[in-house]
Amino acid sequence: MDQEEKLKALEVYFNLMSFNGGAYIFQIASKMNIFLQFKNQSLSVTEMATALSMQERPLSALLECLVAMGLLQRQDGKYYPSPTLQFLHGNYQNLSSDYWEHLPTLLKTGIPYKKMDAVENSESEYKTQVKSLEWMMRPSAMLAAQMLGIGKSINGAKILDVGAGSAVWSLAMLQQDSTASATALDWPAVLEVANESAKIQNLSGRFKTIAGNYHQVEIKEQYDLIILGNVTHLESDVGNINLLSRLKNYLNPQGRLIIFDVFRGQKQGDLSAALYEMGLVIRTTQGKVYGKEELSHFLHQSGYSKTNFMPIEITPYTMGMLIAEV
Repeated sequence: MDQEEKLKALEVYFNLMSFNGGAYIFQIASKMNIFLQFKNQSLSVTEMATALSMQERPLSALLECLVAMGLLQRQDGKYYPSPTLQFLHGNYQNLSSDYWEHLPTLLKTGIPYKKMDAVENSESEYKTQVKSLEWMMRPSAMLAAQMLGIGKSINGAKILDVGAGSAVWSLAMLQQDSTASATALDWPAVLEVANESAKIQNLSGRFKTIAGNYHQVEIKEQYDLIILGNVTHLESDVGNINLLSRLKNYLNPQGRLIIFDVFRGQKQGDLSAALYEMGLVIRTTQGKVYGKEELSHFLHQSGYSKTNFMPIEITPYTMGMLIAEV
């Protein structure tokens, strides 16, 4: 092992130590109700120790770790929540610890923690997920709309958002182009979230919905853009080919289909992408992160002639878009 290899190995070791220690710090702070103490107020170590019946010295060290992790901020000897901490609520309050705790069982039995890709579970599961996914995906969606030239080279597009969730991808396009319109297709309960998002963004006048199973529901119109956002990773090979073949029938002659999903390849997102795929194995029966080559092959099998891939180079550095023409 040469010096460069030794330094790389040491870097990996220290990163692993930091990941492990940081995970313990976060979990212990959560379980001991440290985050709950703030509630829109800043507190000193002494005030926190008194409120929680803790010792000041170890509590001070723990709070400094939370500052270094970006979960707390400190000013004039007092601590207060960072913007990141405000994201840790609802389903993501414990960073999906319940999923990861199931991993030993999954490795032994092959039985996933949930079957979120099963038709009978999809609506109820994703109604609780999509609101959190909205703020996670919004930066990627806004950048993607700009990269596509929405509102510049592409104007007045009629958009179909399939498996829309919160409709974060199509609503970002409507934000960029005041002449565009979108129709979101998803389960009825999930569309409640999409409609609320459109209302909050003052886009309801250009936003419609179709409720139902996107493999079966009747679609009566043709569209300039059809979006599949965070959908292909939930489908099997055959399921993807069938869906892509079906959607081709609803594209206008010069229309395009756009797949937004997790793709490996951006070094900053290597670990996030690998953990995402592990999460799919934990929570689905057949979910996987497809490569752009695999999805391009499915598109060609489904009758699309040209494909073009572009990475979306913004946090979380895992997203990309695969654009297809008939």
